Amino acid sequence: MQAFRSLRIVVFTIFESMVSLIWCFLILGLILFTFAVFLVQGVTEQMIDHPTARASLVQNNPHLLKFYGSVLSAMNVLFMSFSGGVDWIDAMSPMKEIHWAYERCFSVYVFFMVIGVLNVVMGAFVTRTAEIAERDREFCIREQMAQINTYYYKVKTFSRRRTATIQGS
Repeated sequence: MQAFRSLRIVVFTIFESMVSLIWCFLILGLILFTFAVFLVQGVTEQMIDHPTARASLVQNNPHLLKFYGSVLSAMNVLFMSFSGGVDWIDAMSPMKEIHWAYERCFSVYVFFMVIGVLNVVMGAFVTRTAEIAERDREFCIREQMAQINTYYYKVKTFSRRRTATIQGS
């Protein structure tokens, strides 16, 4: 039982954190959606407001429409930029050509996600794991105490029988 204590803690943590994990996914999805809509809106306005510059903008930035052509593709790029799927400077560079403010917005997004959101989520899971590890430790102690009590009663019963047998002879 002691050999699998770490595995048991990890499994219990995963199962007991499912609800928190689902809420984290929903919050991350909402943040991704909000930033994606903002960035796609900026690309769309630039394309509509400056039709003469549209061709050169797309030609000079082949990733612009690939990354920010739809909300889903923008959400995907935003997710990959903070999770390591794509370098965030590569995802940000097409937005520099649209307007300098989008570059700053993207930097704020990366800072917010990496420093803020992910650290809070990680801290919550570490705290939860510590609580589960403490509960598991208490469970192991209770189990060992029960084994000791059982052994104690067996020895006590054996001692009484032995004493009764010796006195009866």
